[in-house]
Amino acid sequence: LAFPAISTGVYGFPIERATQIAVGHVRAFLGRSAYPEVVVFCCFSEADAAVYRRFLTPKDITSSIKIGGGPV
Repeated sequence: LAFPAISTGVYGFPIERATQIAVGHVRAFLGRSAYPEVVVFCCFSEADAAVYRRFLTPKDITSSIKIGGGPV
């Protein structure tokens, strides 16, 4: 499963709040489900990826959760 930091660009939703929401829900879901096997947080910039890294622990960033930064 992969998804972007929705509405944090031109719509101006705060990246910190978006990250907190996304990471919290992914953690909760993975805590009670074996699927999906991999979650990728797609970040537009390295600055956005840095925010995700602050909210994720080293335990989170495993083969199950990945962070991607930079334009595609």
